[in-house]
Amino acid sequence: EAANNVASRYVGQSTDTATEGEYVRQYSDGSLGVPGALGLTFSGPGTASTSYQQFNQEQFRVFGNAQTQVGVHELSFGGEYETRTVRNWSIGTTSRTFARCFDDGSIETQCVDSDGDGIKDAGVTSYDQLPYDFGFESGVSYYGYDYLGLNEVDDQDVEAFAAGTNTNIEPYRPIYYGGFIRDRVEYRDIVLDLGVRVDVFDNNTLVLKDPYALVDIYRVSDLGANITDAQGNVVVTAPASIPGNIDGDFAFYQRDGDVVGYRDTEGQFYNANGEAVDNYLDVTRLGGPLAKASGLSSGAFQDYDPALTIMPRIGVTFPITDRALFFASYNVTSQRPSENAFATISDFASTANSSGTLNNSNLRPETTTQYELGFRQRVGQQAALTLSGFYRTQRNKVTLRNLNEAFPAGYTGYTNLDFSTTKGLEVAFDLRRTRNLALNANYTLSFAEGTGSDSRTARIIAWRSSTGVFPETLAPLAFDRRHNLNVSLDYRLGSGEGPMIGGVYPLAGFGFNMLGVLQSGSPYTELDNKALESPIGLSTNGGAVGQVNSVYLPFTSRLDLKVDRNFNLGPAAFRGYVWVQNLLNQDQVYSVYRDTGLADDDGFLAQIPDAVRGLPTELERDAFRFLYSQYVASPVVLDTFGVSGGQFYGLPRRIRLGVTLDF
Repeated sequence: EAANNVASRYVGQSTDTATEGEYVRQYSDGSLGVPGALGLTFSGPGTASTSYQQFNQEQFRVFGNAQTQVGVHELSFGGEYETRTVRNWSIGTTSRTFARCFDDGSIETQCVDSDGDGIKDAGVTSYDQLPYDFGFESGVSYYGYDYLGLNEVDDQDVEAFAAGTNTNIEPYRPIYYGGFIRDRVEYRDIVLDLGVRVDVFDNNTLVLKDPYALVDIYRVSDLGANITDAQGNVVVTAPASIPGNIDGDFAFYQRDGDVVGYRDTEGQFYNANGEAVDNYLDVTRLGGPLAKASGLSSGAFQDYDPALTIMPRIGVTFPITDRALFFASYNVTSQRPSENAFATISDFASTANSSGTLNNSNLRPETTTQYELGFRQRVGQQAALTLSGFYRTQRNKVTLRNLNEAFPAGYTGYTNLDFSTTKGLEVAFDLRRTRNLALNANYTLSFAEGTGSDSRTARIIAWRSSTGVFPETLAPLAFDRRHNLNVSLDYRLGSGEGPMIGGVYPLAGFGFNMLGVLQSGSPYTELDNKALESPIGLSTNGGAVGQVNSVYLPFTSRLDLKVDRNFNLGPAAFRGYVWVQNLLNQDQVYSVYRDTGLADDDGFLAQIPDAVRGLPTELERDAFRFLYSQYVASPVVLDTFGVSGGQFYGLPRRIRLGVTLDF
């Protein structure tokens, strides 16, 4: 309570002594004296939001399937078609304040456009009079709306956008369609399941012809003759011969009009003799590409090439004895790119001018291939034991990569480079209801490793790297939970069951279910304590200790309880229940600060008094300690890049009361 009072005083509040626990706001200009010298990356209570977003998403989907029996063949087939239209308009903090241009008789001097010549002399009387170059080209993100966010638009013109004569950007309209056919054959004791699915994903947007060229450039196919400028001057002399392994779509690098090297669209560099070189600097330090257009132009783009994915499935089951059966399966599945898969022409133009991180509209679907082998054994008359092994690979996983050698500016982009493998063993025991009791238990031992867990795995490497070379070593993945145990115990009393009191069965219809979960911790990469010198445990500070993902979090466990009672109401069935999640209210740590290994302390406050020596008063120092400790101990904390640092804790005890009615 004392700490809370300190914090309240700090943010400009005081306790109303007349009514205990009631606060009266006493904000005044400059009262929130958070010192910028500390580099604080969190906002105190009462901080106003400075962003706005509107979006609209429409989806059309049609699907159908059919099934028929032909002898021993159970045939099924079907298909689907889906298209979406996504529009978005958002604005964040910007150096230009629109209200400054309102024609109130006193137009502020800050009312200027991006050229600096301003509209301050004219002013505006409504929002829709604001010109595009008054912050909209940099402070607003939009597509499917006009730059003001007032009207929906469906057109775009790359050259007109570059010239500023048409600033519309078309909406995001991906297309997906696919079909499947399946044959289930039951012959004697053998069950054979055969099928194939074919998916087509069309991102239906402009993509770069060459991820290393953000503008249209001259290529080897243009070297059939000398390349001249608008005045007819020779700027590049055609070489006497071009090496046979150099294709026409390769970029060439020139210095003083002479070709000194080449590059393919995958980022492999070659010297003037066509010999592959490992270090792109060997070529790029000698010269650079030659641009056909200095800025955004349609020549740098092409339409997305629809991705075709064929996914076979084979499954077989047959008995080994009269009490055991064998099963095996092989299947391929696909996942469409769900994030970082769309970039607007504005994004391309901005990246070409100032580098940064760019979404990739040319991402391909991720594919998963899984093999499974096992057997199921009957135990007695009511129980069964299942033992199986599995092996799963994922390819085309999305990751970040530095493209430092891109022209005219290097950038960080998303690519389909990562892969992962998961292998494991599963044991399951099932007891059918016997004397009112049913039991299901399964244990899984698995090992997951690969080059990256998700698209954010390499973001720190991308931020730090100056060479563009990414490590491609295998390491445990973030979802590598070695041990998973689940036990479900269900007990129910039917009609006329349970103790009889006064000729009735008061517990008839009662039941309870208890679910227990035990999991080993997931891995993380430990950092040295240099991060303790900066607030919010900045994960970009300090170096890794040991190997990637070599430290594991402790085991977590949870016990859930659900008690219910059924009542028959004529043709309807009524059921009331009490559901308690995390019955024992156990702490479940899912993520930690990597420099301390703790979920509620990043170690920064241990630097006191040095860390707060810039705060002039004891009140500010005490309030800072309190507010900071509350922030870092919250269940979810944003990291330096503005994305979630992870779910630090699982749910606390949660009690739900509910009813269901079936009729």
